[in-house]
Amino acid sequence: MIWDAAPTGKRGRQQTYSDTAIQTCLTMKVLF
Repeated sequence: MIWDAAPTGKRGRQQTYSDTAIQTCLTMKVLF
């Protein structure tokens, strides 16, 4: 599963985040 970031209006390709990266961020948020 891949999540596409909302367009920022900046030049360059759209950022994509893997499911693992999202899960890691959410876990860190809960722990700290």
